Amino acid sequence: MNAPIKRSLNDFKRRETVFIHLPSKGLSYPPGTVNFSPSGEVGVKPMTTADQITLSNPEALISGDASVKIFESCAPSIVYPEALYGPDVEAVYAAIRLATFGENTDIDLTCPECGHQHNFEMPIRYSLDNMKFLPENPKAIITVPSEDGDQTIEVFVRPYTMVESTQDANIKFRESKTAQILFANEESFEDPEKKSQFFQSIQEIARELVKLVASCVVRIVDTETGEEFDVDDKESIHEWINNLPAKEAEKITSLVNSLNTDFGIRKDIDATCEKCKHKWTTNINFDPAGFFA
Repeated sequence: MNAPIKRSLNDFKRRETVFIHLPSKGLSYPPGTVNFSPSGEVGVKPMTTADQITLSNPEALISGDASVKIFESCAPSIVYPEALYGPDVEAVYAAIRLATFGENTDIDLTCPECGHQHNFEMPIRYSLDNMKFLPENPKAIITVPSEDGDQTIEVFVRPYTMVESTQDANIKFRESKTAQILFANEESFEDPEKKSQFFQSIQEIARELVKLVASCVVRIVDTETGEEFDVDDKESIHEWINNLPAKEAEKITSLVNSLNTDFGIRKDIDATCEKCKHKWTTNINFDPAGFFA
């Protein structure tokens, strides 16, 4: 009697079950950053138990290591996840959530009118299907002084990468913690030394944030001659932005911030309080620390 043929468990491994377009469409990534499907999509697998444990590690979340490991596991077609833009990162995380737990996710909301806390079911597919794609070649047009009078320059920028988004979050977290430590009570607000320490801290944080913005500058063009300026030396770009008139520097900073926050998956949802029936719109945080908690 012949022995029964034993099947391989490889037939039952995870497969890519959700396919999405990225908000950036991958248009400005270096070749090889993402291996898109023929339809221009990225496939996503559900998380494993090990992946979920990874997301519960606060240090890995703060450093960004958790995101890299999760993407390597669940979105293997993204070859260099560290280079992925922030809006794309949020979209992939939403797709991972969809692949792992299904169409809807439960979130806890507090009614701003009566304070009632209740659970709300959010359709993840809706957020993905209604994403706002990033514009091609976004630019800020600024006016700078020169020997021949005012000159118009086009500054082309991109959003933060995954690494830069992590740095931005850590900088802002440090700012918040500094304020909490220095102004632990009302008397602290009247302490000149603590005020001075806080002011110095804010200045340092502002410098770090400008450095992040400088890293997002990809091209600078003289609108009159078409001449392009060197943007490889990011330290020089940082110094240049720091020395621009505040109004002109703000144009660059505002555009980068807009690319980081105003594009990508749909984050706002309409909610109705089950107790007082008050209706309001709220934004959902799609970062791994909050979204998978």
